[in-house]
Amino acid sequence: MSKFLNLIAEQIGWSRRNFGEGTRVGGNTAHVLKEVLEFRREPSVEEATDIAMLGIDGLWRQVAEVYPEAGDADLALMVMQAYRAKLTRNQSRKFERTAPDVPAEGRPGKWKPSAAVFDVIAERCRQVEGEGMSAEKDDAYGDGEMAAAGAAYAFSAATAGRYLAADPVGFWPWSLDWWKPRSPREDLVRAGALILAEIEKIDRDSAR
Repeated sequence: MSKFLNLIAEQIGWSRRNFGEGTRVGGNTAHVLKEVLEFRREPSVEEATDIAMLGIDGLWRQVAEVYPEAGDADLALMVMQAYRAKLTRNQSRKFERTAPDVPAEGRPGKWKPSAAVFDVIAERCRQVEGEGMSAEKDDAYGDGEMAAAGAAYAFSAATAGRYLAADPVGFWPWSLDWWKPRSPREDLVRAGALILAEIEKIDRDSAR
């Protein structure tokens, strides 16, 4: 057990050095979704490990919100305590036994995520982790700016070669310095990620 605690403490220290403090809810959520979709497409030990590590990252960050002065080792111990408490609660509940999983190719009529889905999720991850976007920053856009930006990129893809690439069709909501059209597929990926961000904002607004 001590070796596993040390491993968790090592992950916490690495995550702090690379991503800083704070909950990182937006970045973690987007990354978890991406990994879950990849695991659904190609289940493997490596993909399952990615999901587990992201779960631990989200867990220690929530614990650190309550105990901000705790060091890596103390946080690792509290992560294990939270895990034990949750496992104990689950063991006291009754769950219906589900049928064994059927390989995707054997499920008639079942949709299987394609590379396009993963690319949109990866682009959303890049926006959050690479450009510093977050739910809080997205919520500041109160006039549908993200949807408008997504529509501009989608229009750019639909009219590729027929309009000037520098023309954001009049409803680009931000500075022209941010308007960077590329290939039709790349523009559609960015459009999808921006529209996804707008949908998430609408859902948060509805939940308030």
